This record gives sequence, C-alpha cells and structure tokens, in this order.
Amino acid sequence: MTATAYLLLGSNMGNKIRLLQEASALIDRLVGKVVRYSSFYESEPWGFEAEERFMNQALAVNTFLPPEKLLQTTQEIERSLGRTGKQLSTGSARYSSRPIDIDILLYNELVIEQRADAETKAPALTIPHPLMHERLFTLLPLAEIAADLVHPVFGKTIAALLDECPDKSAVLIQS
Repeated sequence: MTATAYLLLGSNMGNKIRLLQEASALIDRLVGKVVRYSSFYESEPWGFEAEERFMNQALAVNTFLPPEKLLQTTQEIERSLGRTGKQLSTGSARYSSRPIDIDILLYNELVIEQRADAETKAPALTIPHPLMHERLFTLLPLAEIAADLVHPVFGKTIAALLDECPDKSAVLIQS
C-alpha cells in the first residue's frame, strides 16, 4: 500500500543546493517517487547559533516504506551525504550545523510517538514532526506544496498553521 510522506530537507554546510538535490535523487531512488518539490528557502539556524544559513526544501513522496523503515532509510541517506554520528538526530534538543538533515513531517494521517529503543537501537520516531507548527522554515515550503493538507493532531490546514506560526524569523525563497 502506498503512503504519502512529507519530508523537509535542510543543509547549512558545503554546497547546500547540490546536497539537497542529491538527497532528493536518493529519496526518489530509495524511498519512493518524489511527486512534489517546493522551492528552496534560505533561513537562519533555528535553536542554535551558526554562521551559515540553512537551505530548506519540502518534498511529497509516494512510498511503500512503513514509517520506521522510512526513518531508517532517510538516516542512511544523511550518512551517505556526509552527516556524522554526532550530527544525527537523537531526539534531544541539541542542534548543530550539518551537511544534510531529513525530517519526516507527515506520513498520511498517522500519529506516532515512539521512544528510542536502546536494545534494538531503533531511533525515536514522532509523526507528525513535533515542532513543525513552530517553524516558519518548515511551514513555508510545506505550504507551497500542500497548503490544504490537514495536520492530523491539530485538525488545521498547513496554510492555517502558517498563518498562526509564532516564528517570525526571515525566510527567503531562492527558486
């Protein structure tokens, strides 16, 4: 059965647009058909200080992968594009510069909250992304490709969440 997953790509190291394009190509090959791409958006780092701004892009992907395998595959793509262990998401509030970041924003209408499992080494998985409604750099590209999509927890469209977003940082469209 096919699901639609919405992903957010981000990079603030190296050739950011090239890294986003390479990540998109790998997602298309390993995760499923990318059916929509947002423009590229440039933003300040969120949650930490860094000299380099981020480039972000949202994707809609038709995938046969279940959510846990989707997370595992996106983390493998991150590693293949130069993200190191200390930069990988651990579920903590620690943020740092990184060549690539792939966040699962939504997966159909699913709501999942799994803690990391030390025994099986399964990472934490929370869908919808728990902070997406607070981040302008997430909502702007997502609204470009899925403005009418309804958030399964808040019961509001992405466009409505964008209108209500408390984040007022500068986000610039690049293409």
